[in-house]
Amino acid sequence: MARSLGADGATIRTLDDLDTLRAWLTSEANGVFLADCRVSSTVVAPYMAEIVAMSAKARAATLEPAVA
Repeated sequence: MARSLGADGATIRTLDDLDTLRAWLTSEANGVFLADCRVSSTVVAPYMAEIVAMSAKARAATLEPAVA
């Protein structure tokens, strides 16, 4: 869709795919470059791991039976 509006772009699946963006930047092209970055389930940012752990802990606390 971006290309139909005149933008350049590339699908980024690996670090090597960033070469397309580097080439566009060094060409001093005008306009918009859309980098369609794919997400990897094997690469997890530390803050995301913390959010998942906190969420699981909160969910487990709501499922625990009340202690009398």
